[in-house]
Amino acid sequence: MWYNASVYQEKLEHIIQKMRSDSGVLTSEAFIKMFTMLYTKLVQGVDDAYIREDDIEPVTDICEIDSIANSSDKLNLDLISKVVVVKLNGGLGTTMGLNKAKSLLPVVENNGHELTFLDIIVQQILKQREKYSVNIPLILMNSINTSVDTLKHLEKYPNLCVDSIPLQIMQHYEPKISIDSLDVVSYPENPRLEWCPPGHGDFFTAIYDNNILKTLVDAGRKYAFISNSDNLGAVFDPHILDVFANSGAGIMLELTDKTVDDIKGGHIVKLPNGQLVLREVAQIHPDDHARAVDLKRHPYFNTNSLWIDLEQLYDKLVESGGILDLRLIKNIKTVNPVNAQTQKIIQLETAIGSAISCFSNSTAIKVSRDRFIPVKTTDDYNNIRSTNYGLDSGFRLRRLK
Repeated sequence: MWYNASVYQEKLEHIIQKMRSDSGVLTSEAFIKMFTMLYTKLVQGVDDAYIREDDIEPVTDICEIDSIANSSDKLNLDLISKVVVVKLNGGLGTTMGLNKAKSLLPVVENNGHELTFLDIIVQQILKQREKYSVNIPLILMNSINTSVDTLKHLEKYPNLCVDSIPLQIMQHYEPKISIDSLDVVSYPENPRLEWCPPGHGDFFTAIYDNNILKTLVDAGRKYAFISNSDNLGAVFDPHILDVFANSGAGIMLELTDKTVDDIKGGHIVKLPNGQLVLREVAQIHPDDHARAVDLKRHPYFNTNSLWIDLEQLYDKLVESGGILDLRLIKNIKTVNPVNAQTQKIIQLETAIGSAISCFSNSTAIKVSRDRFIPVKTTDDYNNIRSTNYGLDSGFRLRRLK
């Protein structure tokens, strides 16, 4: 990428003006600050560097939850009362040809009724409230595309909300950037397609906005378990919470054994200073590919389920004005995602798991593969709908075959 200070500033001011002038698009001053940081990284090529194999240490000694969790039936109810469960629910499932929230797709039939992803998530929460006699709040991070339909669907659960804790966090929106000019893109045929969500790394700024994070902390909610709404194997587990709380870490990622089918996903590496970093495929140098995908050298895979200490997060965000220094992901698409002939654009995105590098006390834990059942393709969806899967008594999706 080029970099010219005056040209960069002019283009950035034009983009920020667009963000502030469109009242129909959700943004904020904190998010504009975050976008400015990402755009600066784009034009300066700050995050274009590879993370080379010779410059890192592989992470091969992650503790397994089954070996360190408290096997006692006695649970720490005080810890459970400090938890909030967050589901990342902003995706439309466009890769599956959908134009609505993926979580509204039916998954299984139960007592004559079709249960969607969202229904199952709610039932998981309700069952856990009953089991532990604790009001565990559920929060969904929705986007403009998923919020209305999702909240409408949840109206049949009038007791879902807990006290003053909101049911949703709204994801911000940002302008799509022309790959040629690095300025905002224009698409008069459908101006809404000039905008896009910034990836699930937006969680941190989104929860900071409107004092949502402060509300949670003030309500005594210290820990958040976060996972994708399309992964019905990822449920709140008090044993994992216990391990996380005892670690004192600000963030803990759930990893699982990597297979040959997972080579496109990110994995954890350790920098020379000991800092854990999530390395994505785009950060692997071509000359390092063979070693990077070696299952013996890098045996773990990031599940995109994680635990956050909300008090530590709050302190960081207050200090930084609502942003974390997350790695930029340049998502190359066309302005109209269903028309490959339209203008090529860049979506500036971040991943929630990359926050592991923002906490010096970050950690990770190995979980069983049955906590990782994502639905990213039509084949994945058909598979979980088949007799290969079923729901257990806690409404957790399980492999049966």
